[in-house]
Amino acid sequence: MNNRNLTYGIGLGVAGTIAGMQLYQKMTPRTQRKIQKNVRNAADQLNDLVQEIGDRLNDISMMD
Repeated sequence: MNNRNLTYGIGLGVAGTIAGMQLYQKMTPRTQRKIQKNVRNAADQLNDLVQEIGDRLNDISMMD
């Protein structure tokens, strides 16, 4: 990947973040709370998954 593609990718990421923030600010407080709850749930699930993967990798390494 050259610098031009990297810069383009970063620019798209920043633009998407700004657009998402604008949409979020225009949402009702109830919708914002639902999104916050869903993000927390997704983060918790991801944390559980990573923990499980780590545990399984640890079990595999203990077998050696």
